[in-house]
Formats: sequence, structure tokens, C-alpha cells
Amino acid sequence: MRLKIIHISLFIVVCFSNAHSQNVDFGFTLSPLTLNKLEFDKPAIILNDYYSYDIGKTDPSLGYPSLLGLFSSGLYIRYNKYSWYLKAELNYQTKSFRYTHESIQFKKLYFYYSCVEIPIVIGIRLNRENVYKYKLQTGVNIEIGKFNHNSFVSPFYILGLHINENKAMLDRINPLIYYYHIGFGFDFYGISVDLRGEKNLTNLNKRMDQYNANFTNAYTIRIGLGFKISGKHWDKFRKQKIQLTK
Repeated sequence: MRLKIIHISLFIVVCFSNAHSQNVDFGFTLSPLTLNKLEFDKPAIILNDYYSYDIGKTDPSLGYPSLLGLFSSGLYIRYNKYSWYLKAELNYQTKSFRYTHESIQFKKLYFYYSCVEIPIVIGIRLNRENVYKYKLQTGVNIEIGKFNHNSFVSPFYILGLHINENKAMLDRINPLIYYYHIGFGFDFYGISVDLRGEKNLTNLNKRMDQYNANFTNAYTIRIGLGFKISGKHWDKFRKQKIQLTK
């Protein structure tokens, strides 16, 4: 799995590196806020204790426990051509889903996991000549690997807190999932803001279970932030700032 991530990442870097340097931007990303929802195909689910739980509402979850994007971040590279651009990201992402049991003992549970994702985006800027550049975009998101958030870089792991009570569900989800997404946003010099909506394209289940509830659809709405490290517009902004201070 690690080799697959490295190969895909190197392929993206090589493709973009062949483009003219003035058309390429590099930077880092944050996802400070996500809204996730997971749906099932049956009204009951059986976990490791072999007890059947009635699934109640699958309410949207506000990104818990991503802690305002501290554990949902990464890098991006973007190729710009006139009003069009092609962008690839390599992110560490945490997803969480909230659902309820109709039983009295378990009213509300969170199922969450961490993963590596590679969103590939194609977009168009609607007003390329302005300082504020509004844009529309679409693309695919490749989600690779699933692991318990407690088992990676996490304050919960360091403090010995085990807040994910749904490890059995983690074992059932597919380690490789493709999503499609659409969104809009704006760029202001070296800062970009995106609002994206995602839905799975491929099967969420590692294996389908005839007598147990399976995952059907996963939805995500996220606010994404990008901060440019290098690029011609960012360099121009820095030169103007230097001239103003003289």
C-alpha cells in the first residue's frame, strides 16, 4: 500500500514538473471543517459482540475529531494555463460519521478513521484578470488506506484515550475508494478557499455481507484552504510589498 502511494505521488510530481515553472504553484492545504454522512442498506448492524443494533438516524457529523483541520492537511501542486488549472493534492485526512442506535444503552456513536487521499481537480477561473479570482472545479478523490485515528499521530493516542468504539466497522470498509467532487471557491494572491461536495464512486465495503448491514453511500462537504509557497502571483505580491516598504 505504501509503495502504491509513493508511485502515484511521484507520477503526479513528474507530470507537473515537465510544465513551465511560471505556470506551476506549490503550497500546503488544510481542511478546517468537514461535514460527513454515511448510509447503510439495512436497518440493523452486527458488530464483534454478535449483538444486533438497530440503526437509527445517520446524522451529518462535523468532522469530529479532526480538531479544526490539525489532522487534515497536506501539500498541493497546480498547473495554470490561461483561465484553466489542473491541481493535485496529497493529504492526510480524518473522516468521522455519526449514527444512533435505537436501543437505550447506545444512543449515539461515532465511526471515524484516518487515510491518505489524493484529490485531482480541474477547474476554471471566471475572472482571471481580477485580484479575487472566482472559480468552478470538479474532479476525483482517491482515498487510500484506512486506519484507526488513535494509532497514528494523535493526542488521543499519546494520552491513551480510546474514543473510537467501532473498530469492527473499520475492518469492513474498503481500503481504496474513489470519490467524485464538485465545488467552487476563490483565489486571492497566495490564498485559496474551496467548498467541495463529494460522493463515493466505488464500493465502500471490503466485502459485501448478505446478513449484515453494508455501507451504501458516503457524502462529504468540506471547506478547503490552500496557501501558496511559490508561484508567479505570490512572487508579484511579495515584490509589491517590498516596494511599498521602501
